[in-house]
Amino acid sequence: MGIVRRVDTSQMDVRDIIEVIEETCMEIRQNKRKRGKTMKKKDRKLVTAMVFGGVLGVMFATGGVFDGAPKSCGTVQAATPRLNKRKAAVKMGGKVTLKVSAPTSKVKWKVNKRKVLKIEKIRGPKKNTVVLRGLRKGKAVVTARVGGRKLRSTITVKHTHACTIPATCTEPARCVCGKTYGMPAGHSYSTATCQTPATCVRCGATTGGVSAHNFDASTRRCVWCNIHNLPELIHFSLSGTALDGEDWYNTTSIALVISNNGFEPFVVDATSPGVMVPASGAAPINLFPVNRSGVAYIDVAVLPAFTSNRVLWWHTMNSSTRFTFTPQGTLSFNAKYDGINYRITIKIDGTYTFVRI
Repeated sequence: MGIVRRVDTSQMDVRDIIEVIEETCMEIRQNKRKRGKTMKKKDRKLVTAMVFGGVLGVMFATGGVFDGAPKSCGTVQAATPRLNKRKAAVKMGGKVTLKVSAPTSKVKWKVNKRKVLKIEKIRGPKKNTVVLRGLRKGKAVVTARVGGRKLRSTITVKHTHACTIPATCTEPARCVCGKTYGMPAGHSYSTATCQTPATCVRCGATTGGVSAHNFDASTRRCVWCNIHNLPELIHFSLSGTALDGEDWYNTTSIALVISNNGFEPFVVDATSPGVMVPASGAAPINLFPVNRSGVAYIDVAVLPAFTSNRVLWWHTMNSSTRFTFTPQGTLSFNAKYDGINYRITIKIDGTYTFVRI
């Protein structure tokens, strides 16, 4: 190759030796060019062998002199642990990764401001890699302890306010950092029905109670729950003349006058007894529908459509069981109209309430 060089390696590490060998290769190329020649394939192989052979030659150099002769070993320093980033920036909510190269032992990580920066994950055989997440705007120092060495990196968490979380019924719009914008949106209530109170379409909160039925004038049914407007179809009145002739007081029976103004039959179900609730404080009394003579039960009383003033007697069926029907009293029984079962509760003045059962 035309070049022989002696190198003192006593104060050099491996990287310095490789640089010297590469400079020697460059001189070989230049000498070739001066003679009008180029490096051939075999020359390139020789240069490559010189690079790797030079490193190995250090292991056999003597007296700090490298001349290719196997004598004694030179001094090569071990690589020291280093952090890949001394400074870094990350957005709020974003991640940044730090890594210690050439760790001599397991790495211990620490963050001085845990409200600004959070250690999310530590990995690697010697725990030499850490993943950090920015929590809020500010600066934090990350310390990596490797043996007796401390490596530090300053991480800046940046943040630009943005209204990214929309307003709710009770909370204003806000940034991820907590800064708020404007006012809460407030509830947006739907219309109350006979089955459900007014309900917020956003959060489900309710206000007030259920509303009254909304009856359609043509069908006489509630547009929400489909029940009938019974007070317009079925009329009741209570007769003051009992079977035993003792009127409202201390009696065993009472007469219920029914008129059906609807297009469907009205059926009183007597399989379950009616319940008479007398004056306040008195126990309820079971009453049973009976025929005109008051001596036989009837299971069902059917009033066809457009039937007026049909009398239905209710009796205790026990002469010793007597009651007094006062303005505070009620009579309750089950009935059916157009396939729907109702529980009807009548007062002494004939007014009544009904619920679907």
